[in-house]
Amino acid sequence: MIFEIDDQLLIPLSVLIESCGMLVGRGKQWDRGFEMLAWVANPGTPILVINHAETIDTVRELVLEIHVDCVDAVLACLAHSVSEQCGMSPPLRIATLDTADFMRCKLARRLKLTLLDMRTLEEY
Repeated sequence: MIFEIDDQLLIPLSVLIESCGMLVGRGKQWDRGFEMLAWVANPGTPILVINHAETIDTVRELVLEIHVDCVDAVLACLAHSVSEQCGMSPPLRIATLDTADFMRCKLARRLKLTLLDMRTLEEY
């Protein structure tokens, strides 16, 4: 369960907002969203929420050219930017259950990022 993670995690604000919406869902189960927000806001939580200003043009190009999810394109570009700016080797890791869009972004733009498939725990 995510509430038991020990490693430091970077979470873009856009992902936090989308996750909250998914947790609340159509059933309007606000307590789920509030629980996640309380967990993220707790000073002892290993979460760093970042407000990013990725290049909208690059994200738009990826979405139009290779038809990937917009949030996946934002995350792929953000991981690449952080990896480049910080000289990270290996590059920043994105943990996901669906590696397909991220892999397509990575290959289309030669983005520096590592994918962690949460189903198999394999890295790409």
